Amino acid sequence: MVKTSKKTILFQHPLIKDLYVDKIPGGTSPFFELPFVSYFTPLVLHGIIADLGCGKGINGFLIRLSRYLEGAKIIGVEINEDYIKFCNKYNIYDEIIKKPLPHLSFKNKSVELVLCTGVIEHLRRKAGLKLFEEIDRVCKGRVIVSTQMCFFLLHLVIQRINIYHYGRLKIFNLEVIKYMEWA
Repeated sequence: MVKTSKKTILFQHPLIKDLYVDKIPGGTSPFFELPFVSYFTPLVLHGIIADLGCGKGINGFLIRLSRYLEGAKIIGVEINEDYIKFCNKYNIYDEIIKKPLPHLSFKNKSVELVLCTGVIEHLRRKAGLKLFEEIDRVCKGRVIVSTQMCFFLLHLVIQRINIYHYGRLKIFNLEVIKYMEWA
């Protein structure tokens, strides 16, 4: 009997195969994001879940795979037509909004969970701050923002304003972010 691991099973899913076979950028390794998404998203989700700059939908896919969605609606926000087609091909999101960031078309305090992973480093300072303000406006629940790049000058500020440190994880509030130096 051949024993298969969860990693092997996940790699056999057609979406995961396409993330690596198509060679279209925008697909983060599920083994990078899975622990991140698993640790910070509640087990039971309800309301609107917004995945900003959703790319090829790895966050939406992982949430559908690993969470109980109690009447939740997962909405992706993306501007790249290739990524939107990819997400539609696999029905990852209940809805995809084609709109450039930082402007969000959600009502005030209407979103339970905002995911914004690997996006903020692509925005200029003014647009990044506007995105944080928009996220603050629309979200009534939890916000998860991550970046794979050190766009903050963390070496200058980490000792003074670090609230929580776990590996590469840094958590800051909006007021602190406004005063950080980033491109």
